Amino acid sequence: MQLDALAAEEGEKSPDEKILEVASDVLAKLPKNFDLDAALRKYPTMYEQSMNTVLVQEMGRFNNLLSAIRSSLIEVRKAIKGLVVMSFSLEEVVTSVLIGRVPKFWMKKSYPSLKPLGSYINDFLARLEFLQKSVFQELSAFPKSFQETGLAYVFKLPINPKKWYDKGPPSMYWVSGFYFTQAFLTGAQQNYARKYSIPIDHLGFDFEVMNKDTYSTPPEDGVYIYGLFLDGARWNPQECVLDESLPKVLFTSVPIVTLPTITKSATIRSDRLHLLPLKVPDLMRSALQIRASSCSI
Repeated sequence: MQLDALAAEEGEKSPDEKILEVASDVLAKLPKNFDLDAALRKYPTMYEQSMNTVLVQEMGRFNNLLSAIRSSLIEVRKAIKGLVVMSFSLEEVVTSVLIGRVPKFWMKKSYPSLKPLGSYINDFLARLEFLQKSVFQELSAFPKSFQETGLAYVFKLPINPKKWYDKGPPSMYWVSGFYFTQAFLTGAQQNYARKYSIPIDHLGFDFEVMNKDTYSTPPEDGVYIYGLFLDGARWNPQECVLDESLPKVLFTSVPIVTLPTITKSATIRSDRLHLLPLKVPDLMRSALQIRASSCSI
């Protein structure tokens, strides 16, 4: 009450007004849930194309998160207007939004992320854009109150995403844009295993950093991926090797990488390899334990 009165006297928006504005802004940007029935008709389960199953499963996971964000913000608006009781979970959403933090209620349904609220929403919309929806906007398109909750972070994709549902499987996959990346990698191996009649547990991945910025057609075997970053190093495109970071540059993007599927018995030149750990945000749990959902293809 005192904070609201003080804000009113100084001509500033009260916390309730800020919450209502941010909630309305986010709700206006959220698309409808994916139509899973239509997706199953367009991309049915096929023996020779496991990526159909990957797409439909990803849509289902993002639908759960979409519903959680939408329902919580609708209920928050009702609670502020006195139409419903402000429960503990709704109060946590309000507190998180005010300080620019992703609510815990959302994170229970979410992929791992350490981003502040504004950049999290932009990242979320970009992931939906990769699958189908035409919803992505730079943060500068959001009102000032929403930009402040995201610390004025503007999210940009390294490559314009191809809408998978609308235009078919992309030639390059945004590997860090998946909800459950392990299912995608399993699908890539499953396609190879079924094509050449090889048990999938006999397969692994090789990799090759490519020298082009984009590819219009997929490789004959394997997949092109993008969306990886290097911490404390950079890729030297002239020498085609890992190199020291430039001064004051902590993170650098990795060029497009092809992941050819190979048999585990295949010989790889060890003198060409430098083993690096591939990490996702560690939120007190293993990446493989983020969801108990099946990734069988």
